[in-house]
Amino acid sequence: MSTVEVMVTAQVPQSVIAVLQRHFTVHHREHIREASVLHRVRAVVGAQGVRISRDWLALLPQLELLCLTGPQTQGVDLAETERRRIAVVPGPDVQGPERADYVVATLLGLCRQWPEADRFVRNSDWVDGPFPPAHRFSGLRVGVVGFDGTAQALLPRLAAFGIGGACWVPSPQPGCPWPQVHSLSELLDQSVHALVVLDESLATAQGPIGAAHIGRLLAPSYIVCLTHSGVLDDQTVPEALKTRRLQGLALDDYPEAPRVPAVWRQTPRTCVTPAIAAWTEEALADISQALVRNICQHFGLTPQSAA
Repeated sequence: MSTVEVMVTAQVPQSVIAVLQRHFTVHHREHIREASVLHRVRAVVGAQGVRISRDWLALLPQLELLCLTGPQTQGVDLAETERRRIAVVPGPDVQGPERADYVVATLLGLCRQWPEADRFVRNSDWVDGPFPPAHRFSGLRVGVVGFDGTAQALLPRLAAFGIGGACWVPSPQPGCPWPQVHSLSELLDQSVHALVVLDESLATAQGPIGAAHIGRLLAPSYIVCLTHSGVLDDQTVPEALKTRRLQGLALDDYPEAPRVPAVWRQTPRTCVTPAIAAWTEEALADISQALVRNICQHFGLTPQSAA
């Protein structure tokens, strides 16, 4: 094991920490009780989106390297890391493809009414009649809110099913093959059946998504939301699901996780999952390998010698 001491922040997955522990001496930020430990830390592994301020960095006088689990560096005081010559290394964008797979699978499941069909069989509801026909997935038109690594991976996946649409983007994106618009109203003008919400700041910029927006979706209509459920109006969206104006809703993130508001747990035609869109065993393995490789490269080690 290397003598390099590494500190991990909150929300770094436990399986990633376990891999790091095979190569380095690892300290959990929340469990450190002695200042001397902070003075020995030479590398930090932070979850993407973690806030790392100047004051936070001041606690680590020997810090040389900050590795993130994802490609985004928002939340890191880059001016301070540059001043102190702390190397900041973003992680691989493995979450984009994983989230894209999740969107395709979930939207397909909503169209074919998998959650309702599963309950129908388990409850033996066929004694009251057959399960009603669902809707076709291929050929839908989809409006994507945001354009990031997830969207880049998602659009070709949807195209394989003959699905097109448009993207609401904050600024022109040269790599986007779909028409680009600059407001939710313009996105709905593109005649779409489904909204896929990826960018929370965009989605909340003009107020929560509610009945007025759902009313402009083509039928059958769906929403897949990979940002906080707070971007949705928690009164009019459930009502639209109850009346079938909205055929299906999928949520994977909640403002008060792990507590999921009762309104989403109890509303029909709603698929709620525990923030699993970005995480698979394979994605976590890729992140772990990249972190070990980046730390070893900075300190002139090899994974074998570190172990």
